[in-house]
Amino acid sequence: MSALIRLPLLLIALVCVSNSAQSRPFDDDKTRILIEIKVPADASLTVDGIPVKQTGSVRRLITPELPYGRTFKYTFKAVSMENGKKYEAEKTVSVEAGKSYEVDLISNAKLIETEKKSEPKKVEMKKEPEKQPEVKTEPKKEEMKKDPEKKPDTKVEPKKPEIKIEIPKAPEMKKDPEKKPEDFKKKDTVKKDEPKKTIDKKNTIIVPFVSTPNAVVKAMLKLAEVGKDDIVYDLGCGDGRITIAAVKEFKARKAYGIDIDPERVKESLANARIQGVERSVQFKEGDVLEMKDVGDANVVTLYMLPQLNEKLEPMLRRTLKPGARIVSHDFEIGSWKPTKTEDVKDEDGNDHKIFLWVIPEKK
Repeated sequence: MSALIRLPLLLIALVCVSNSAQSRPFDDDKTRILIEIKVPADASLTVDGIPVKQTGSVRRLITPELPYGRTFKYTFKAVSMENGKKYEAEKTVSVEAGKSYEVDLISNAKLIETEKKSEPKKVEMKKEPEKQPEVKTEPKKEEMKKDPEKKPDTKVEPKKPEIKIEIPKAPEMKKDPEKKPEDFKKKDTVKKDEPKKTIDKKNTIIVPFVSTPNAVVKAMLKLAEVGKDDIVYDLGCGDGRITIAAVKEFKARKAYGIDIDPERVKESLANARIQGVERSVQFKEGDVLEMKDVGDANVVTLYMLPQLNEKLEPMLRRTLKPGARIVSHDFEIGSWKPTKTEDVKDEDGNDHKIFLWVIPEKK
């Protein structure tokens, strides 16, 4: 029997990651899979036929906790428009729990030719009128050879306009592709609402707009006891929700968000302006694994895969001051035992775990 099975549930989140060595997580029972899909920025993307709500040239998908080492199979499909032409790319990928993957749906995109098939029918129409005058004229006038030559001319001429009349119909057929993307988008907008209604059901792909639900954001900052004297670092800030909430709702002195995706950084800056906290927050594009120091932080928030958290552990232990707090959504930090763990339900009733570490006093 094949080891490939289709995953019944896929949770997709905006996460800051980079390519890293795949190391086995310390939780031998379960782990997650990160899949990055490269598509045209305006493309619509589906996973096993279910629309993905994310936008941009890189879409990031994260699975729920899965048995380590197990193999799963997904089919990704992207549809995009370029210069009035419709392109489609589809790829089926086998992935293993505990690893990260990249799927390229740009290089293998193919032009969809739906209307060119109607052109051969026009050639058949041209041949038919040529045969009809021969059948009608030859048996009637056998005496004069010149007359049949003239009469087909008169009979063919009125039939040529018939072919010309059909030609304008061809552009009408060409207009259909322009309507189909609109219909496709309309269908997408309907499907986007469906996961929200069935979010508690199995076999449903959940595509949240942000990496961490609002209820979990508040629970993380509350667990870290963020206050007016704190400086908060959100590593892998996504759309900046945690960074913004730290200063707006918990009155942190300053908050910094770092993300590897420039589109997420732009989105974070826009959200900060909307919330009126742009002077109290700062967002930067960068790879968190290349950071050498977060020593001025009192609080660090994380929502990344176990492998990435494990790689950050030495830097966090080395540079954070005693009393600093680290809070992580869903994932632990290697073998570092958390100070406290809490179970949290989001707005839709889904279960989450948050972990707290407090840097101890130096002995």
